[in-house]
Amino acid sequence: MSNATQEERRQKLRQAAQLETNSLIQYIVNNHHRYEEQLLEDCDADLIKLLEDIPNNSALIDLYATFHQLKQDLIPHFLHEEEGLYPKVLAGEKVDWEVLNEEHMNTAFLLNILGKKIDTLQQSEGDNPAVQVVIQKLRTFGEDLHHHMFLENMVLFKR
Repeated sequence: MSNATQEERRQKLRQAAQLETNSLIQYIVNNHHRYEEQLLEDCDADLIKLLEDIPNNSALIDLYATFHQLKQDLIPHFLHEEEGLYPKVLAGEKVDWEVLNEEHMNTAFLLNILGKKIDTLQQSEGDNPAVQVVIQKLRTFGEDLHHHMFLENMVLFKR
């Protein structure tokens, strides 16, 4: 990813942080939830293909196990936010941010583990072009998820 692209993403993040609550929630849903759901599906399919093409690679197997856990946690989390939490916020109801904060802490922990497993896979299969594509998608996913959690933890939850 180029520096210009990273700077553009940072600028979008700064702009999103300035949005009114309703617009911020719509931004998170439309620009993070939908994008991350698509990346989860794409990465899942790509990882399964790699597991078929590179059988018995312990780094790949370990990475997929962590990725799968993260995916299993995030899909219902997004749904809970969209159908439970965000409507309460918009209605001005009291929200238990602690539960969501704990989920975000668990997600950050899994992302950290995933990053280490990506590095391990990079070392063992770094010359494989298909592996490089998946690694880049996973890194993009991780970066976007960090931005998403920042907007919720540091902007939305503080309102």
